[in-house]
Formats: sequence, structure tokens, C-alpha cells
Amino acid sequence: MKYLKTYNQILEGKAEKKALKKIQKFFKDDFITKKAIDISPKLSIWMVNQVLANFEDILYDATSAGESAGISKEELEQYFKTGKDELGELIKIDKLIRYYWNNHLSSKFQSIVDWVQSPDISPEDKENLTKMSLSDAYDKSVEWHDSLKAGGIIEDEHGKIIMSFPDGFYWIDLETSTDRDEADAMGHCGNTNKGDTLYSLRDRKKSPHVTAAIDSKEGIVYQMKGRNNKKPIDKYHTYIVDLLMNDDLEPPLKGLGAEYNREDDFNPEEDLTKELYDKLKEKRPDIDTPVWDKEDINRMFDDMLGSYYLEDPDAGWNAISWAYALIKEDKGIDPIIDSLQSHSDILFDILCKEHPEKTNYNLDDMSYKEKEIFVNDISASISADDIAKDQNINILNPKASNKEKWYILINEIDDDVLKKILIDNGMLSKGKVNTKDNLELKFEAFNYTDRLKDQFYKTNYYGTKFDSLDYEEIIRYFIGYDDDEIWEEFKYLFEYNGSKSGKYYSDTWYVFDTSEIALIITSNTTIEEKEDELSTNGYWEYIGDY
Repeated sequence: MKYLKTYNQILEGKAEKKALKKIQKFFKDDFITKKAIDISPKLSIWMVNQVLANFEDILYDATSAGESAGISKEELEQYFKTGKDELGELIKIDKLIRYYWNNHLSSKFQSIVDWVQSPDISPEDKENLTKMSLSDAYDKSVEWHDSLKAGGIIEDEHGKIIMSFPDGFYWIDLETSTDRDEADAMGHCGNTNKGDTLYSLRDRKKSPHVTAAIDSKEGIVYQMKGRNNKKPIDKYHTYIVDLLMNDDLEPPLKGLGAEYNREDDFNPEEDLTKELYDKLKEKRPDIDTPVWDKEDINRMFDDMLGSYYLEDPDAGWNAISWAYALIKEDKGIDPIIDSLQSHSDILFDILCKEHPEKTNYNLDDMSYKEKEIFVNDISASISADDIAKDQNINILNPKASNKEKWYILINEIDDDVLKKILIDNGMLSKGKVNTKDNLELKFEAFNYTDRLKDQFYKTNYYGTKFDSLDYEEIIRYFIGYDDDEIWEEFKYLFEYNGSKSGKYYSDTWYVFDTSEIALIITSNTTIEEKEDELSTNGYWEYIGDY
């Protein structure tokens, strides 16, 4: 899928690229693939396999939440394995998958990864993890989390003290993203994947009470938790506020992100007294506005596209228009046409209805494609040699194929004779012939539409061999080659504009591929533009744990 190819280009680590390459061989959903690799490239293949092993649970839980909308086990299995949306259910499947990942899988996989990355995991469990079921691995990770006991002092302290208080408390930069001593003393994993260092609030006896995961380059706090991964207790709030207000840090801490169990992180508005909160807001007015890194913004932007633009056909045309506006100058309309690949059969039916003149044979004014279709039909049923002999027409190359001979014959045979040949061979109904100065031959619409459709099939290979309609040829045949003409046709058919909407606007996402349109938008939008869109749409309040 093109989406995954683009994602491959932005991955920097060899582990991510290696995992992506392996996953693409057997699994085609880009949303879950991205999420799994984000959590852990090393365990991403196992995570994806667990999704496949538990897809019946996906159906059950989504049905309970009213999200499945009648998607069958067979449809979901086919989609996971091939990425193909045979029955036009892509919108429902995307929604179902996102729901299940965000509400059931994400936190479980993160818990498992924390356990696996800890030094407490036994060699046996580490070796056999990929053989475990999701349920067994998660149960073991919960047991590990519950076993962590906080307490004790740091015997061999390392790091740089960045802030001290008169009562002996101090903040220390541990200058590492993973610290076993901090983990043992605090009863948590002592690790951050988003930050590049850990800050620890300690008393005069070197006993830690609060751990913060910090991005020291951007000034973002990704986690701030007390012992046993709980919220810091009230008595430490003044030390936290003083840290957040410290202008001597380089750079100063400017905002709060999220990494793990956001609901248990320190939250200024929820946790502080009014006096402390007002004091902090005066110094840092934006401190409790969520701050996200580029990776977060990209993921949230993708999710927003899925939930705001790609579920509702009323808004669907807005997404397509947005995508075309971004690429029109540099790439033209071809990327928009590419998004028709999965649903070209529906597009074909619509264009047949809108262009009945293209579903008729017209020997007077044949394009190359129309001529090819006509010859394919007639040469499959009637011998050119027999007709040539009967009409006393000399075909110079007797070794030519029957089709090649018919290309010669249709230019040599008289119109009336050709009409009689077609009628005699059952290829043309007398009642459907309209004779003018130039012969116009019309098959019954249903039969000819099927014959026409057969000419657009091509063979594809995505792990397995299958045939599909050539969406590019369909566009060229019915509409033409001019970008503006193609775009105007799309607008006429699919634009949503209230009472003047295109007659097929409700079919927008049954014709265009949502993931392809989303890819065009996200690949051609800067981080700043994405952040503006997230803010404009009020998406921040729906983000969950990032």
C-alpha cells in the first residue's frame, strides 16, 4: 500500500524498516502497523500477529459498542490479509479497527513492552514471549507492575542537581532515559521512550518521591508521577510548581505531553490548589495546554482525518478537494485517480449511467479503445476467414490472427453487410438497430455493458493473483485525459453542497479510497499546518493517550 511505502520513507531506524518489511508480507492494515511499530519495533510483528489471532474479539467488542455495522468475520479476515476492500466496507472497518486499538489493545501492548524491557523479566519469559498469547503476556505484565514496590534510598547517586530547596529537597537530572535505581526506589519502570532524560525529586536522604520524563531539547514534560505510577501527592506540589516556573533551565519547561497512563500524570488544573494554580498560570499561561511532539501531531492528524473527514460522505468531498488543492500544481490529478483503485467497479457503473453514449458501438466515429472493444467482441464469435471468403475480400497476411484480420474487415465490409453479419450471428438485435447515413449499432445495454466491462480487467499481484478493473483506463475512456475535465466530472458526481449536491455524493467513500486521500493530505501538509487543523477542529479533547 502506498501509505506504508510513505511511512517507510520517514522511518530512520533499521529496526523499524526491518519490521515494516516483514509485516507488509502478511498484513495490510497501515493504522495497526504504524501503532505497533511506534510502541516497539522489536515486538511489532508479534503484536500484529496477536491482532490477527484475536480478530474475532475485535468483532465481538466492536459489536458491543455498536461499531461493527454488520461486518463479517470473513470480510475482516480478507481485509487484514490483502488490504483489499471487496465489499465497500472500508469506512466501517477503519472505524472498527481504530476503536478496538484505542480502547482495548494500545494500553495492553504498552504494559507488555514495559515488562519486557525491564531487567526483572526472566530469561525464560523473554525467550518465549513470541509464543505467548496476548492474554498470557498481558497477565504477566500486570503481575510485574503490581510487584513493583516503592521505597528506599539511592546509594550510588549519579546525575546533575538542577534545583535545591532550603528543606533539603532537590531536583536532579539523572542524565539518562532509563534508571534502574530510580525504578526500584519508586516502584515503576524508570524509563521514558519519548523523553531523553529523567528528573527526580529527592529528599535530603536521597530518597526519590516524584519522577518526571523530560524532553530536554524541547522543554516538554512527558510524564510526572509519584511512587507506584500514581499521581504525586499534595505535599510535593510546591516543588513541582517551582520546577515548572524555573527560568534557569535551558530550555525552561513549557508544557505537558503524555506518554503512559495520562490520567495518573500530574495535572496542574486538576491537582493544584487555586492559589498554586494561579501562581503557575501567571508565570506559564500555556503550561496546561497540551504540548505534542511531531510524532504525536502526525498520529493525531491521521486519526482526525479518519474520524472527521473519512467517515461522513457529507464531509468526504471536502477531504478530496483539500487533497487536490495540495497537489494540483505539482502532480495534477493522477494521485486522486489512484485513490479509485479499490472501488473502480462502482465507478464504472456510475460512469455507464452518466455516459450512455459510451456504451454503444459507433462505427462512424470510433476511438482506438472503442475499436479495440468492438473487434474483441466480434473476433471472439465470428471467423474473419469465412467472411472474407464470402465477401471476396483478400487478406494479404493469411497467418494473421482472427482479431488482426477483423481490423481489416471492418474497414472493407459495406455497412449493411456488416449489420446483417452481426444479426445473423446473434450479436445484434433487429429491434436495436438504428440505420442512418452512417451505421449505428446498439447492443442491449445490459449485455453490452458487461462486454465493455470485461475489456478493463487487468491482473494484479499482491501476495496472491487477482483481477481488478483498470481505473485509469476507465477514466480515460469515459471522461478523457484533461485534468480540468476530469475534476469537473468528479465535482458534478460527488460534490456535497446542500440541495445542489452531486447525485452520487452519498457514494463518495464507496468510490474513493479513504486511506489514499488521507495519505495525500498528510504527506503534503507541514507540522505547523497539521497543528493548526487539530486546533481548529477542537481535536485535542479527543486524543486519549498519546
